[in-house]
Amino acid sequence: MTYKVWPFMPQHGVDEVLEWKTDILRTYEGEQRVMLRNAPRQFLSYTFLMNEHTLSKARALAYGWGGGQFGIPVWTEVIFVGAVSSSATSITVDTTTSEYVVGGQVLIWQDDSNYAEATVASITSTQLNLSGTVGKTFTAAYVCPLRLGKMVDGFSIQRGPNTNFKSSAEFRVDDNSAYAAASGLPTLLGLEILTDTMYHLGGADEKIIREVEGMDNLTGKVYAPVKYARSDQTFYVGFSLQTRTDIKRIRSWLHTNKGRLTPFWLISQSHDLTLTSDVGAADTSIEVNSIGYGGNYTQTAIRILRTNGTATYHRVSSGSTVGSVDVLNLSAAAGVAATIAGTESISFMQCVRLDSDRVEISHQENHYASIKVPCIEVPVP
Repeated sequence: MTYKVWPFMPQHGVDEVLEWKTDILRTYEGEQRVMLRNAPRQFLSYTFLMNEHTLSKARALAYGWGGGQFGIPVWTEVIFVGAVSSSATSITVDTTTSEYVVGGQVLIWQDDSNYAEATVASITSTQLNLSGTVGKTFTAAYVCPLRLGKMVDGFSIQRGPNTNFKSSAEFRVDDNSAYAAASGLPTLLGLEILTDTMYHLGGADEKIIREVEGMDNLTGKVYAPVKYARSDQTFYVGFSLQTRTDIKRIRSWLHTNKGRLTPFWLISQSHDLTLTSDVGAADTSIEVNSIGYGGNYTQTAIRILRTNGTATYHRVSSGSTVGSVDVLNLSAAAGVAATIAGTESISFMQCVRLDSDRVEISHQENHYASIKVPCIEVPVP
């Protein structure tokens, strides 16, 4: 496949988009989700600060090859490797936090005039083995995955009063693939429990709504029966990621979930319930200060977090309200004792899925990245 490398290193502030496609078929009691895109479409948006010569090179490449296939460096995963010999058939580099693919391309880059591409033959945690030699000598090289794709909306240039120019380009990756890795997350009823601390990135509003379908003849009362058997709850999941390892882990989790396809448990991380009596390991119910559980909930799930850091996760099969106390019946024994003094919090857990097939990852300097995605409660499978 013929392609030309877009070899210009961008400024900090790279926006990455992963975009799946899911059909949601909702009924009164539940919903069916159908995956239409196994591997997400990936978009990379880069901003550049160029001098006159570099801008001329970029303009020429965009003008002459704008509709063609580009080699797109994944600059968010670039790593400095130092000297590389032209005869080298392997490169020593940490591959555990990058998305290299056997049979895919890798870029060895020193500057926008001195770079080479190679095909990955095999991968270990510390080495990329190539299908041939590098073919060029580098004294201070960087390495990153090289994807193939198209320029989405051309090459934009902002000219100012000096000789440095701001420019930008967005690329759609065409050779991205689906992958997944073991998350290490705990599970309840076969669904993963997202234990990451959620961050309020620009606000994290929640909403509870029981949707009705109004029928109004404009002359009498409005007839408004409920459309679904349960209330909808919407939330946001917000990640503030500090390392390459964190970014790779959450990206793997996103690939496993495939946008709106796969449900998971979301912990409120609030003090939703307060124990009124100690809980033994063999107990199958707990008593908490009343919130009117018996009259408003049927089945829920909770996390009990002890002050020593031990967390257990439970399905609540039913509950009743007796005076100022709610009795919550667990579907299995508590397993670990919990005392009033030794309990940090009891938080509700909702079975949710992402409410968007489009996930935006905002990459900043020093490997910091943030993600914010809406999610919605769904019935437990």
